[in-house]
Amino acid sequence: MPPIKALIVDDETLARDSIKVLLQKEPEFELIGEARNGTEAVQLIESLHPKLVLLDIQMPQMTGFEVLQHLQIRPLPYFIFVTAFDQFALKAFEVNALDYLLKPYSDERFYQSIHKAKAAILKDEWATLQTNLQQMIREQSPQATQSLERLAIKQGGKIKLVAVANIAYIKASGTYTEVFEAGQKHVTNYSIGALAQKLDDRKFIRIHRSTIVNVEQIAELEPYYNGEYIIYMKDGSQHKLSRSYKDQIDKIL
Repeated sequence: MPPIKALIVDDETLARDSIKVLLQKEPEFELIGEARNGTEAVQLIESLHPKLVLLDIQMPQMTGFEVLQHLQIRPLPYFIFVTAFDQFALKAFEVNALDYLLKPYSDERFYQSIHKAKAAILKDEWATLQTNLQQMIREQSPQATQSLERLAIKQGGKIKLVAVANIAYIKASGTYTEVFEAGQKHVTNYSIGALAQKLDDRKFIRIHRSTIVNVEQIAELEPYYNGEYIIYMKDGSQHKLSRSYKDQIDKIL
């Protein structure tokens, strides 16, 4: 059989590169493209017609769920969801027979998912998966999931519980993130993409690939240059809203 055409969709470069390295070791799959956000995902899926899409859920411009809702092509590709949802939400994925990769995942888990997708494609299980996919979209849309209220952060031998409402902003720092609340900085081993998925996207918005801010903690906005803004927080810190995330302005104003 010809190689299975695959597309990667994730707003984090490291995440895309990781999947690409693993996928290239599977000769039965051909990587035909990468998308950095939901808009690019819709365009590439419509134009390239991949058979398999590895789709991140929380991305700028539109979520993975919204990508599915915007697609006009039929039949739809097969999807493996890349997600940081908790185990309760992931149960719904299992029941609906759609596979997922929970960040961070092992190489073994990745290949297990890929082989499951290959088996489904060879058996032509699209009709069953299509029905399950529509059910999953209804049940697991971002509006239907419960957002995180407390963040558990390991500090030495203890675990500190930080109220999400008190978080002013979050900054990526290599493979870690720094959470700022009440004048304190906490370092976590979550990626910024994983935290973005766990937080309520009506209250926490991504303004840069390395920055998430709490809308309630914003004091002022100042137009900067070429569609960018400077955001002034109530704690006195300043952050740039990059042009790639300018659609988030509507959530602030």
